[in-house]
Amino acid sequence: MRTTRIRTPNNTYLVVPNKEIIGNPLVNHSLYGETRVDVSVGIAYKENIREARRVLLDAAQSVADVLPDPGPSVVATELGDSSVNLEVRVWVCEAEHELQVRVTVLEACKHALDDAGIEIPFPHLQLFVDNVEERVWSRMASLRAENSRGSEAA
Repeated sequence: MRTTRIRTPNNTYLVVPNKEIIGNPLVNHSLYGETRVDVSVGIAYKENIREARRVLLDAAQSVADVLPDPGPSVVATELGDSSVNLEVRVWVCEAEHELQVRVTVLEACKHALDDAGIEIPFPHLQLFVDNVEERVWSRMASLRAENSRGSEAA
């Protein structure tokens, strides 16, 4: 047997060559029971991080399968292109609850931020367009002057 079959939470199977398992780290989410679930949320730059943290903590604590100890936490992880990225960290008692808790915490955070009037921005690109009209007319005048000098010299 040169391969190992691993059943995923989606009930599909991965067939992995044994040399990959031996040569690479294997993450076991269920070995010790309690598992931390990280949920990323972005807020607009204009928003107050402390207020957003308070709202997100309240939302995370309201989710049934989130453990009270260790309690949820919220940390700023990145100043992104369009948002201040925060991570809501919660603990669950069993790894099998990880996916459902992630979804539930994410939805609770979205509703809580909406209710608090805290903006979750969407990625956007700001484009500045210079007024080039004056430069175009100046360049055209220069070209005309060069052409008229050239025709006079001939």
